[in-house]
Amino acid sequence: MKSSFPTISLPNFLLPRTLHRRMLLLMSLLLGVLVSITWLLVSVLVTSILEEYIGRNALNVSKAVSLTAEVQQGLLNQESTEIQAYAEAVRKSTGARFVVVGDHEGKRYSHPVPERIGKFMVGGDNARALE
Repeated sequence: MKSSFPTISLPNFLLPRTLHRRMLLLMSLLLGVLVSITWLLVSVLVTSILEEYIGRNALNVSKAVSLTAEVQQGLLNQESTEIQAYAEAVRKSTGARFVVVGDHEGKRYSHPVPERIGKFMVGGDNARALE
């Protein structure tokens, strides 16, 4: 009885006939899988290390900014213009995407978007920044 389903046959050169070639194909596939897994693990590790480095760098910049006389005096006087100018200079010199300065109540004294200066911070991560 003939099958009613069409059969697909691979060309002979795709099917290794000898044991040697079958083993070579299997080892090549295994090597490819192992290299892929190793690449994945290394990329996850490098990403984790980079995130940690960037976070520490941002924390160091924020500590340095908070200790400057310009920022401390500006917060005492509640003057945002000098704080904004200093924060913008720090942002440009460090290559940071943004430098935001705020007081303990969460009021912004500097922000890359000038319309947000004087408004309160949002996001819920202010407690970590004030530690």
